[in-house]
Amino acid sequence: MSTGEFVAAKYQNGLNGDIHPIRIQPETLGLTIGQIVNGEPAGAIDSDLRAFSSSRNRRGAVNARKVGLEILTSGPNGYEVGSTIYVPVLIPETLGAFLLPADQEGTYNGATVKVIGSSPERVNP
Repeated sequence: MSTGEFVAAKYQNGLNGDIHPIRIQPETLGLTIGQIVNGEPAGAIDSDLRAFSSSRNRRGAVNARKVGLEILTSGPNGYEVGSTIYVPVLIPETLGAFLLPADQEGTYNGATVKVIGSSPERVNP
């Protein structure tokens, strides 16, 4: 559950490195797995395509890559222990760092989480 409204951020396309605008929940930038933080890419937005964290088939858009997280402990966020959430990962290399080694743990919005999978980026021109 979000602790705030959506905020503007930047998302880097894994296919060609373009940087797209995306709106995310503030806690997305606080996701930390194995000492790696889910930060924004460097550089300016250089694409007219918008990235989305939801998986809709929008024309002229990018569906963001996501990491799947199992909630291991309750926190001030209202997530249920044992539930699964998917959080957009803003830089392609960060997803690789989150996935290897397998079963890494970290923190998200006050809860301890474990990486359980991912979903791929999809470009819909």
